[in-house]
Amino acid sequence: MVWMARKAVPLAISRVRGRGDASGEAENPIHVRAAEEMLQQLGELKGLGLKLGQMLSYIDGALPADAEPVFRRVLSKLQSDAPSLPWEAARGVLEETLGDWQTHFSSVEEEPFAAASIGQVHRGTLHDGTEVAIKIQYPGVADAVRADLANLDGAKSLAKPMLALLGASSNAEFAGNVLEEIRARMEEELDYEREARMQRRFAEMYAEVPDLVVPEVYPEHSGARVLVSRFEPGKGLDEVLDAPQELRNRWGRTLARAVTDSLYVHFTFNGDPHPGNYLFREDGTVVLLDFGCVKEIPESMAQDMRRYMTAAVIAARTDLPQDWSVFERALAQALDFDHGDASVAKFMRELFLFMIEPVLYDRDFEFTPQWVAQMNDQMLEGKRELIFGGGKMPRIPKMPPMPAGYTFINRLQWGFYSVLTRLRAEFNWHALLPADIRSANAP
Repeated sequence: MVWMARKAVPLAISRVRGRGDASGEAENPIHVRAAEEMLQQLGELKGLGLKLGQMLSYIDGALPADAEPVFRRVLSKLQSDAPSLPWEAARGVLEETLGDWQTHFSSVEEEPFAAASIGQVHRGTLHDGTEVAIKIQYPGVADAVRADLANLDGAKSLAKPMLALLGASSNAEFAGNVLEEIRARMEEELDYEREARMQRRFAEMYAEVPDLVVPEVYPEHSGARVLVSRFEPGKGLDEVLDAPQELRNRWGRTLARAVTDSLYVHFTFNGDPHPGNYLFREDGTVVLLDFGCVKEIPESMAQDMRRYMTAAVIAARTDLPQDWSVFERALAQALDFDHGDASVAKFMRELFLFMIEPVLYDRDFEFTPQWVAQMNDQMLEGKRELIFGGGKMPRIPKMPPMPAGYTFINRLQWGFYSVLTRLRAEFNWHALLPADIRSANAP
């Protein structure tokens, strides 16, 4: 944690103050060295540390512009090619979970074809000839993740000043609630039997969507630390960036349909949107992977989300002051801005509207790096104004804490936008909204 802070704090302060210029083509050797050190450290840590590296590798705007390309290039290896454990260690987990694994599989490749934060994946074959992906949890990773969470809980008071500087709330109760939300999701992610249930649920959710593929699960060959699914071929994001525009548009639209239905129809979404969890095929289909970090949205929160999205759609269509007031009240109720100061509420309203712009209007929207940069700039400029107030000395704004339940929705949004931006997809997202939200009329 100390090593990470020493590397990250200068980048974080530079990002908030607006420093960094991506105009130069040469990579800064300091950034290259720091990124390579981070790759090695986080790859060996697994668990929460590796997840942090994954997020830095794909979320646009997380780092200063001059550092981001280097860190993205180096840390992208953490998405599916993190350092793996030797076969002997993986085989031990396989045997502890399933007993004689040879009664389940006719063959298992000893070299994993993917490795990530919690486990690594080996190709195998069932006795009936079915090709499968065997996800094996790292031995000891459950204890390591719980220790990481305990360390975070113990260190949260030390992190409060930096969180306040970056514009987050210094509210101790809020910090504790967010940590509890992260803890709950991580505990679920360690349970492969739960992941198998979630994967089957998503297969049912998207059964009528022809362009989405959720690999079939084989529970009779799985267990608490082993998850076996049908092996589904496809290309990673980096391999399809030069595909025809029409195909990239179709992939983007399919992914947006999945996210929209998850949030506003099924109220169950995958909170881990990193690029390694999507495979793309030339027939236009998209394979969805990894259902460990799945959040089930409580009913009250689901209704709040539908209420403010419906109000936003109506206000965008009519542009009437009274309809915008309805939207503002719905947003304040959902995100509990009622007791925040006016400047913070204005900042959050404008940022929120910018972030939902792709889905708000009934038209095609092109996801470009320029749009993401503008969104990041708007967020950072607003925070700079709140924190520095036009001066050089920082102040702590009265930032109302966002409900902890939105923690993984935020992660989904930032990560998913990064995927669509890298695809340079263009499509009408508004048309994918549920009919009752899309066709809502002002009262």
